[in-house]
Amino acid sequence: MNQIINSPTEITEKKGWTIFLAGPMHSSPRGWRNRLVRTAEEMGMDNITFLSPRYTTMRMPSNQVQWETQGLRMCDVALFWIPNKDPKAELGTRVYAETTKMELAENIARGKKIILGIDTEINGTRHMKFLAKRYGIKKVHTSMEGCLAELKEWIAKAKHREHHILSPGFDSKQQLAAHPEFVDLLAMNQTLMERWNRIVAPGDKVYVHGEFDSEEWKSLVNGDIQIVDDAPEGLQKGIRLI
Repeated sequence: MNQIINSPTEITEKKGWTIFLAGPMHSSPRGWRNRLVRTAEEMGMDNITFLSPRYTTMRMPSNQVQWETQGLRMCDVALFWIPNKDPKAELGTRVYAETTKMELAENIARGKKIILGIDTEINGTRHMKFLAKRYGIKKVHTSMEGCLAELKEWIAKAKHREHHILSPGFDSKQQLAAHPEFVDLLAMNQTLMERWNRIVAPGDKVYVHGEFDSEEWKSLVNGDIQIVDDAPEGLQKGIRLI
């Protein structure tokens, strides 16, 4: 059975494949994320956690940006769907899907696995489609079903592998001091999590050479993790995340 987690519900554990449902909220058709999850089930997709930034509170939560950032860093796939604007919705001074386009560019730059779909009546997308294909997005879909078909095929092709990773250094102030590109511990931890989940798929076997350091972050990464205390020999086997 699939699961959908909406903002602002805290994401405390990663259970299998996790997909972030990126796309416009303001002036988009209401409920499109729920329809996408139902369609996934109709297509035979199961045991997937979908993260939805569509908040369940009356007003936008104060931690909305932080919630979305955490979800995008943790997920295995960012599925971007840009539906046609709701004809009854008033944009005001907003540009439709403006934030979505910025998030798409950021996650392309970060090397995230992205599935992209743009509905048929969206204008001004030529440059976005060009850049998407230039940076490895082979197909831009025109339907939710097309996006989900690619997702289903991508998951089906995943093969269980074995990995050797050096102690990642979650919550390490010493490691943070050595990497001034991170503004704080949270930014470093989220990057470690993102890089881990890019390498390791759900169900993979992971040998950590050294210590993991944090049970909190351990619950948010993929793989069956086994700690191996074999220093200094293990330094020759494992990869370093940063």
